[in-house]
Amino acid sequence: MGKQAESGMREGLGRRFPFGGTAIMLGGGTLINIILEILSRASVKAAVLFTAENPIAFVLGCLVVAFTLALALVFRRKLFSLTLVTVIWLTLGVVNSMVLKHRTGYPLTFADLILSIGAKGLLTVYYTWWQIALIGLLIAAVLSLMIILFVKSPKYRNEKKRGLLRLLLAVVLLGACFVLALAGGFVKTSLKPSIYHAYMEYGFSYSFVRSAFDKRIARPMDYSETMVTVIGTQDNPQPTPTPKPDRGFTEDFIEFVRNGLFSSRPEGYTEESVDNIRDLLGYTDQYDDLDTPNLIFIQLESFFDPLTLNDYQIEGDPIPNFRALQQDYTSGKLLVPTVSGGTANTEYEVLTGCNLDFFGSGEFPFQTVLQEGVWESLALDLKTLGLYSTFIHNYTGSFYHRDTVYSNLCFDRFVSEEYMDITETNPKGWAKDSVLFGVINDALLTTQERDFLYVVTVQSHGAYPDDAEEEARFPVIASPSDTDSLSMEYYLNQINDVDAFIGELTTALTVFDEPTVVVLFGDHLPGLNFNVDELPQGDLYATPYVIWSNYPLEKQDKDIEAYQLGAYTLLRCARPVGTMVRFHAEQMESPKYMEEMEILEYDIVYGEQYVYGGKTLEREADMVFGINPIQIENCYIQGNNTFVTGKGFTPASNIYVDDSKRKTILVNSELLIVPDLEISPEDSVKVCQIAADGSILSETDTLLIK
Repeated sequence: MGKQAESGMREGLGRRFPFGGTAIMLGGGTLINIILEILSRASVKAAVLFTAENPIAFVLGCLVVAFTLALALVFRRKLFSLTLVTVIWLTLGVVNSMVLKHRTGYPLTFADLILSIGAKGLLTVYYTWWQIALIGLLIAAVLSLMIILFVKSPKYRNEKKRGLLRLLLAVVLLGACFVLALAGGFVKTSLKPSIYHAYMEYGFSYSFVRSAFDKRIARPMDYSETMVTVIGTQDNPQPTPTPKPDRGFTEDFIEFVRNGLFSSRPEGYTEESVDNIRDLLGYTDQYDDLDTPNLIFIQLESFFDPLTLNDYQIEGDPIPNFRALQQDYTSGKLLVPTVSGGTANTEYEVLTGCNLDFFGSGEFPFQTVLQEGVWESLALDLKTLGLYSTFIHNYTGSFYHRDTVYSNLCFDRFVSEEYMDITETNPKGWAKDSVLFGVINDALLTTQERDFLYVVTVQSHGAYPDDAEEEARFPVIASPSDTDSLSMEYYLNQINDVDAFIGELTTALTVFDEPTVVVLFGDHLPGLNFNVDELPQGDLYATPYVIWSNYPLEKQDKDIEAYQLGAYTLLRCARPVGTMVRFHAEQMESPKYMEEMEILEYDIVYGEQYVYGGKTLEREADMVFGINPIQIENCYIQGNNTFVTGKGFTPASNIYVDDSKRKTILVNSELLIVPDLEISPEDSVKVCQIAADGSILSETDTLLIK
């Protein structure tokens, strides 16, 4: 570019206004952070109190935003890049406030952005069509304005050193404030145990960014195969840790960074440490005389006892069947890893026996580690007792990538709504749980072996509208507000239906000719507008559980963690099998329980898997879909229509001709029609089950037209 053309360019911000870029960076970061805190707390007063009570955390949040503005100022289209960064931050703030309205106690995290890609169908559950249209128009308007701004935005002269120095200043200020905040205890690197309280205490911008990096399990410092081998053997001497010398602040911080902030290995993880667990996992004949029953775990969506709420008065009992089971069978409080959402995290703890508290707050195993490989779970462990495993869920099979995850967890069979005849839904469109009764019955009757069923219900899922047209079966006499009453009454209707399903199932299984144990538990509290003070024990992470059986089992009430549920159940009715199950069964009361659990869990998930003795876990067979495989038997033409006959067809069945999807009409479970299509000889026809996101869950064998 020539000198004349260059001189015609606008000067950089720093040239026109001395330190102007720095002022924009710091001032803009402060202003945006204030707005974010107001949105997060839904209160100007609460935001001001936060800045007064934890000013270091507030400043840290300002500097997090300021750093992103400094990055924006590096580009020549500074007005556009600054506006883009501002819009992104404000969008996150608005979305967070919307999330908190429907997911009490669980703010927006980075993992939600990943999960939202597969959750587009939930929009119609939480918002009306006109609200969705308004949101769409708003997004379109913002995108249009950003495009116009990009085209019209002036190009400033490349600031080179000035821009880099400003960015370096932002990094230094952010790093110094971060160190100060950590050293003074104003923030922590982990958002556990309560993400909501961490957001409230540390601020939105820092907490959200931290959720993107706070993953995995910290690697034990002395992690070794020997250490894992001796886990659970109290008599074996443990290595005496070398005393750490006194250090100054600088040395402490360096050590913290080396072994804490960026480390992925917990202290004590070595090959020798892992070897030490194998004695614990050896064979025992203690349970050889037990006849292993059918095991049915039913994870109840957003289920809890509403009569325990402090500020509500409810007429009648919406869960009489569940309450009767609590009185007669083993029951207690189940401590789950999530609140108001994140169902799959409870599934992870129950099925694997792993404690999510050891993971970073941004970790979501169904989205990360479980996507590949073969993982030990109750399904794999119970194969050693001869049980055939089936996952059942009356919602789409692709959500949370369950169709992939449950295969990797070594389940034999997968039954989602795409393989069910669902005829009833609630006002929000969720399938009623009554459909599960028939599916569970069919699952038990179609196998020669005893069964392990893991069932996830959906009817009582949010949202909980305050304008539902259903008549309230259990009127709310008193509540914090009229809106809360209406939402609660809708929720009560739903869990009353769930309770009826529980009653129908346990009644039928009472006369079933095989010993059967049913474990009923809530996955998390519902996303209703109540707070900790309204809960009887002030715990947002507690739901009820019951272990029912159709044969005598001694009632032994106990409050347990979700990751202990499998072990506690097998201790009651079968032989504890599997790595984590055996560990929990033997070491629940050990003083080294948590320490050794972290080492073992790291070894299995992120470590060298010393506990398996160098062996690789393998599936015995591929997972099948549906209670019975969907079959295609014949294909013929009548008029202008193509008819396909077979077995097991559902509304999710779609005909593919030469791998091309065709418009398909379901007549019944044995007949599909493709209108206005004439197939030719040598064409190939198959039927695929299509999930809500358009992915193919399973497909039949191909039928070649002759």
